[in-house]
Amino acid sequence: MPSGDIPSPRVNSERQGALLAAAACLVCCIAGLPIALGEWRSEAIITAMDSGDGSARGEILERFADTPPGALPDRAKAALAQIALTTSAEAPEPGLRQMYLARARELIGHLHATRAGWAPSLILSTELAIGASGAATPPQAMADYAASYRAAPFLRQEARWRIALGARAWRQLDRATRQHMIDEAVWLTRYDNAQRGGIETNMGDSPAGAAYQLALLRVATPPHANPPGED
Repeated sequence: MPSGDIPSPRVNSERQGALLAAAACLVCCIAGLPIALGEWRSEAIITAMDSGDGSARGEILERFADTPPGALPDRAKAALAQIALTTSAEAPEPGLRQMYLARARELIGHLHATRAGWAPSLILSTELAIGASGAATPPQAMADYAASYRAAPFLRQEARWRIALGARAWRQLDRATRQHMIDEAVWLTRYDNAQRGGIETNMGDSPAGAAYQLALLRVATPPHANPPGED
């Protein structure tokens, strides 16, 4: 029998190597699909949250209405919960309002179960408690609000909301939480002075406003490029 009829061990080895490499590539691609899908979902939800477009938010809520919280990355769950809270506040009918609050409650509950003590989920819990009670600031809402400052004293995205709520509920805050809020307001002003007018409007002529102005007068060092603890 001619020697050419028998594949050499080297040829077999090369073929096996190529097959193994192709199989490994396929496995990697399949394994990467959930990650890519999670990133796509996150970007779509966060874009809708940031858009300020009510119709875009409504479309996202409808698209992900049947998606279990566990199928979404944490930042997507948080953004979807925020959309549900915002849409609930804008809902023209009590039934719709309760439906969106229920969806927010489901998402926030899952966040607390999987990422306890995360500042964004504590802030969402504060919003949820306030949204469920109307214009009041119930004790649980203020407890979560205070906990959010202990978890993260400075947050760029949520700072204005926390400052506005702290000014409104100043008398309900303990001394440490008041100081956290004023520190965040001063940092945000120094980080972006264009925010000062809005902060002063939120605080008005109130004890919180007086504490903020006094804290600004005491500041003499150059502003941080980033808040402590943030990259």
